[in-house]
Amino acid sequence: MESPTNSASPSRLKPCEGKAMKTEQQRKNLEEALNVMWPSVPPENVSPSLGEWRHETGMAIRSASSSPPSCGTIACFGGWCAWWPYFREQGVSSDGSGMPITSGYLGVAEVLFGDARIFAGRGAYVSDALVPVDTSDHDLVTARLKYALEQP
Repeated sequence: MESPTNSASPSRLKPCEGKAMKTEQQRKNLEEALNVMWPSVPPENVSPSLGEWRHETGMAIRSASSSPPSCGTIACFGGWCAWWPYFREQGVSSDGSGMPITSGYLGVAEVLFGDARIFAGRGAYVSDALVPVDTSDHDLVTARLKYALEQP
């Protein structure tokens, strides 16, 4: 039996009107995340309990750039961005909790991907309504990346 999807229909899902189009670099970043970085993250490293950007043995780590993230959240995707060399070369780093940061006004999700909501919690992103409600957070992030690439 197929898992039910959320109640919103695809025809009702529309990107925000008036939003700036993604730059060529943001599209490259989405492709890097979708095709290279995220597939390298073990699915068992991402579970549906939102909490921290990264953790090691249940505790927030202070040296977020020294080892790969180990977390159980959608936010783990953001933690990996702060660790991944391709994104570090673009100025992404992390604070003491592992949250990805960049210098400047905009958040990392907006700077890297042209989409400020891509790190949002389960159900808070427009394409979440298109996937089965019991999908893993790893697969949910993959669906978000694909959706973001389809948008202008």
